[in-house]
Amino acid sequence: MVNYDKDDMSADELVRMLRENMDDIRPIDDVKTVEPETEKDDEDDVASDVVFPISHKYKLRREKKHPNADDMRIAEEARLAEEARIAEEARLAEEARIAEEKRIAEEKRIAEEARIAEEARRAEEEFKAALTDFEGPANENTGDFDDVKTNVLSMTDESHRQDEVARELGASIISADAESPSGDDAPTWNFQPIGKFASADSDFDEQNAPKVAEFDKSDYELMVALGLDDELTKTVSMDKADLDKMREEMDGRSETESLGYLTDPEEVGAPSIISGEYKSSSQNKDILSKYKKAHKVLAINTVVIGILTLISALLENASFIGLKLPGFMDPKDYSVIFALVDIQLILLAAAPLYRDIFYGIKQMFKGKFIPESVSATAVIVSIIYSAYICIKGTKGQSLAMYNLPVMFILFFHSIYQLWSFKREFMAFKIISSRKVKYAVTRMSDEESFPEQAAFSEYLYDHPVVFSCSRTSFIDKFYKTSNKKMYIHAGIGIGLIFSVLAAVGAYFFSSYLADTTYASVSYAYITFLICAPLGSFVACGYPFFRVANSSFENDSAVIGTTVTSDIVDASVITIEDRDVYLPSGVKVKSVKVYGNNRIDNIIYNVASVFAKAGGPLADVLDIATLDLGHSENVELVSASQHGIEALVNGKRVFVGRRDYMEANGFSAVLDVDDTKFETTRELSIMYVAYEGNLAAKMYIQYNIDAEFEFILRKLYRQGMCVGIRSFDPNIDDELLSKSIDLESYPVRVIRSTEEEQIPTVSESVESGIVSRGSAKSLLKTLYLATKVTMSLKTNRVIKVLSCIVAVLFAAFAIFTHSLGSIPSAYVIIYHLIWMIPTYLISKIFLH
Repeated sequence: MVNYDKDDMSADELVRMLRENMDDIRPIDDVKTVEPETEKDDEDDVASDVVFPISHKYKLRREKKHPNADDMRIAEEARLAEEARIAEEARLAEEARIAEEKRIAEEKRIAEEARIAEEARRAEEEFKAALTDFEGPANENTGDFDDVKTNVLSMTDESHRQDEVARELGASIISADAESPSGDDAPTWNFQPIGKFASADSDFDEQNAPKVAEFDKSDYELMVALGLDDELTKTVSMDKADLDKMREEMDGRSETESLGYLTDPEEVGAPSIISGEYKSSSQNKDILSKYKKAHKVLAINTVVIGILTLISALLENASFIGLKLPGFMDPKDYSVIFALVDIQLILLAAAPLYRDIFYGIKQMFKGKFIPESVSATAVIVSIIYSAYICIKGTKGQSLAMYNLPVMFILFFHSIYQLWSFKREFMAFKIISSRKVKYAVTRMSDEESFPEQAAFSEYLYDHPVVFSCSRTSFIDKFYKTSNKKMYIHAGIGIGLIFSVLAAVGAYFFSSYLADTTYASVSYAYITFLICAPLGSFVACGYPFFRVANSSFENDSAVIGTTVTSDIVDASVITIEDRDVYLPSGVKVKSVKVYGNNRIDNIIYNVASVFAKAGGPLADVLDIATLDLGHSENVELVSASQHGIEALVNGKRVFVGRRDYMEANGFSAVLDVDDTKFETTRELSIMYVAYEGNLAAKMYIQYNIDAEFEFILRKLYRQGMCVGIRSFDPNIDDELLSKSIDLESYPVRVIRSTEEEQIPTVSESVESGIVSRGSAKSLLKTLYLATKVTMSLKTNRVIKVLSCIVAVLFAAFAIFTHSLGSIPSAYVIIYHLIWMIPTYLISKIFLH
């Protein structure tokens, strides 16, 4: 207890003591206080058991009502610090909770990706299992089943693909918080780890983070088609009713839309294995199953017809090889039975080909002759000949049948079907890929005006100009594939010539006083010798050869009509990125002017070329994988030497020195700049924005080594090559450094409109497609132009064979020896003429 006396201390000291020892203060006994009644109400201001002198009491009350300012500030700061401490603890707890939720979400995402990858693997195995028994191109290139995995896990666009690469590498993405990346307003660059490298303390933005590919309806349908119902229900919580409904829609569409019959069969030509149209990747399994069944049927037909042909060869040539036939088939005594057995072999061999034979007859009535017309004509003539023998007999002469050449025709017809099937199947494997494909498409006169102006000295009026475009889907595949090319004039001439030669042989033999049976036999043999039996090789093998060579080059020639269309092409236009590959373009150095930052410069230039395209777009895209580029870009203007664009609303100029000076920027020349501009060893590109010159970039461009080789081949076919480009550094002067422009018609076509920016179209209709590169497409284009040359050469060979056949038949009739030659000799004669046909196609289309 503290004792005090009013005479011993002042009022201030008293107050201080009271604050320090409030709980221990007690009044001394001898203090007597007389208080007026008006002051009784003030007794509540102090402890009830404390009695003060009046003067001290009022002093204490005054101090309590007006405390010291420093004490108040200290108390307030203490209160605020306590509140801040509580808030910080709450924030840390909230951040820990969010980080834990993100960690759990990331683990779920990784598990989901692993599950989807496993489903893709199983889908791949399903496709491989479907082709286990399939012989031919499917087994030669099973690597295409990687496309199934692409169907499920492919990114929705190119930027998603790059973000996925960054995720796997643990890269960092730089994002800008301000609109202009330069000067005092420069943004704060936040490095945000993404994917599995994100930590609990990082400010990870889930909305702007790269997302894995989402399933679309075609992916759901593909999983339903593969029987992955359980996996689908787990993935998207789809119930059985929804699955049944989707399956019904797919089944209905398979009869109408997806595999619906075309309304005008005359438009597509001969009967096809697939009777509908390809419209979606969800049809892949169904079509693949049809191809598998069709291949088995065609293979069996070929084997059966081959066996029947061998039996016919033994039957008709038994006496020449010393083979003894059963007595009931002796042609001397049982000529009718012998003839019926022989014609029955033809009918059995023709049965699997009846659709093609009827189609060949139908086209002949229209005045169109195709390889199928040869089979139809040969079968009809052989039936007439055999019927004559059965009705009229041989008039005492020994019977010699000559139906073996007809069997030979039917056998090669079945091989022709196999070639057509494999050609179509290889083309389907190319166009059904989910990869972005290159396609040859025809340009309108308005679109091709720059090309016509650039190559005016080489072109005639109304030239045909094609472009190499990129697309996601090839439209009307089966319509294009099933069209027939009616340029087989040699077949029609050969058939008509054979019939006329047969009629002439009949009358010539009758003039020589031969019997009616001998005259009919001579006419029939003359027809078989002169008939274009090699048409199936002459017309079918070139297309199969070019299809097989194209498939090895990851490309396809669809149908047969495309070759006749492409042969008239005058110009083919490709993108600059296909000539100057990104791997051959290098930014050697960058010189910065003023207070500009190198990351801001690269950011702006990458944004401009990401919009305009070209090889620099790919080079800078890789260089700015972490930095990124703006999507808010608008091309204001583009000229021969420069581009003006708005990047996030800021005006940016990139181009050559004269372009900069024309726009009011002073281009600084260094010591070696004049040399570089003259020799084009390096291209100098200036960059300016915010009214000042920002940088100067030294860029090296190297042309694709194979381009000149392809250019030479296309030039031999009379085709000019245009290179579309927005890049101000790519021009004829740069091109002349690698290509002799005086020797080859190749020019840079300057793009100036935003509509000319190369894009990936949703779908196009094309007959020449590549899933590899534009270079592969050009090689296939060159092969397609040579098909017509091969067909024309084969036509000459057929004409020569007919002339020689007529001379041989006339000599044999004159010497009365035509009926004594075995039917195998007719086959040998045609095989001799097939050898040059085969070799020419093989050499021309290699």
